[in-house]
Amino acid sequence: MRTTFRNVAIPKEHGGWMFLLEPAIIGLGSGFSLPGLLLTLAALGAFLTRHPLKLAVDDHLKGKHFSRTTWAESFALLYGLFASIMVVSCALTAKHPFVLPLIIAAPAAILQLYLDATKRGRELLAELSGAVAMSALVASNMLLAGFGTVSAFALWVLVMCRVVTSILYVRTRLRLARGQPIAKRPVWISHLGAMLVMALLAYGTAVPWTILPVTVLWFIRAYLGLSASKIPVRAQVVGIQEVIIGLVSSFVVVAGYWLHL
Repeated sequence: MRTTFRNVAIPKEHGGWMFLLEPAIIGLGSGFSLPGLLLTLAALGAFLTRHPLKLAVDDHLKGKHFSRTTWAESFALLYGLFASIMVVSCALTAKHPFVLPLIIAAPAAILQLYLDATKRGRELLAELSGAVAMSALVASNMLLAGFGTVSAFALWVLVMCRVVTSILYVRTRLRLARGQPIAKRPVWISHLGAMLVMALLAYGTAVPWTILPVTVLWFIRAYLGLSASKIPVRAQVVGIQEVIIGLVSSFVVVAGYWLHL
């Protein structure tokens, strides 16, 4: 039962945790509010709901009912209820409108759920759509804290640049490690594009200047990771590196807001 509990209750996609944690850290760190915290908890509940719900749906589509099916249904209901309570609590305590980013991100979330249901959850489009949808949390948190729309959406763009570059790099890096053919151009284009977009936003004071060295760090990581001398690597090592990069990026951005840079 312990194994069943762990497999059903906790998502296996470790990268997904970072794509939830980074917008949460940046949003709450740059503009903390109680409604923002409640919305973040709602996002956590929604994130946890996806895994057991997928298991339960898969079992039902196969016309089977295992012990894990009951566990999955129970956890999906529990997590979903928790997320619903947090959303309602956020709405009741919010002093500023916050739903626009969530509405805009809804199609991406729906697309990821569809790809999951059709056994395509590992595809690039599914990973990108899920990460982009979760990144909307940072914009809603900033709106809840009383920041303007420009600042909120600029931070959303920042987080989207981070998740897109990370996903493209990690997928390419793991293919390289397996000896599979790779295309480096999308990685370079995404990183150079992120540097350009962040420079423009920083010049317009929409994001802190501290983001610029961070985007350079992203590029250096990608360059070193995709160099011929770095081929032997385990997936866990790449994952740990991304966690470190993500945390450093998040705290540097927050520091920029606190220091008014």
